[in-house]
Amino acid sequence: NAAAGELVCAAMGRLVPLVVGYVTTEGGQHTHANGGVSANGGSTGGALVGEAAARNTEDSRERNELQKALIALTFSLTTASLSRALLAPTPSGAPCLFVVAPLMLSCAEGHPEMSVRKLCISAAFNLAREWLPADGPGPVAGFDAFAVDSFAAAGCLEMALRPCFPLKDAAAALALGEAAKYLLLLAARRGERLQALAATMLQARGATQGAAEVCALLAGGNGGAAALRKALTRAGEEARSQLKGC
Repeated sequence: NAAAGELVCAAMGRLVPLVVGYVTTEGGQHTHANGGVSANGGSTGGALVGEAAARNTEDSRERNELQKALIALTFSLTTASLSRALLAPTPSGAPCLFVVAPLMLSCAEGHPEMSVRKLCISAAFNLAREWLPADGPGPVAGFDAFAVDSFAAAGCLEMALRPCFPLKDAAAALALGEAAKYLLLLAARRGERLQALAATMLQARGATQGAAEVCALLAGGNGGAAALRKALTRAGEEARSQLKGC
């Protein structure tokens, strides 16, 4: 109901900046790796390094779990008609979206769990469906540029082009399929712009044939998301053939 929606918006505005600030922190405050000397004259360096490593590993695990929880929350909001919660102001005055969007993009680009990458793209799909109308500018300033120039490019088109992306992995295929769905949605609303972007990116990586195939599908070719996923995979293989190693 409306009251619950307002409560969610208020909570998002206060909590999201704190959570994102923590999960994007690298390393931590542990600085014991320089070693030391114990009271009996023996070196304590190895033990302290081990303790610091353990703490850093635990910090990384906690950050990873919080990242996943925040992405899951964002996805849930976008599927429950509560996307407006992402427009709630943070203490700095900027909307939550300006804090969450970079995290979504970062996780879509390189999160170690493919299921999290897929969830990021699903959340972005829901937002684009709501905030990116076909007949003009959307209601959220800056989202158009983010959706096309940032997320479609780095989060979707670039996915299969990365040398270490596991093209034959089943979970990776699901994430790439979600990227294909997102790209087709944008193609229906920002077609010429997206096609130009795709052609530039794929050709720059040596996937000339892949660029033609992907752009044809974005222009309305038959096959839907499944065909586009396969075309993106072939483009990745073509680009990868230009490289050696990972």
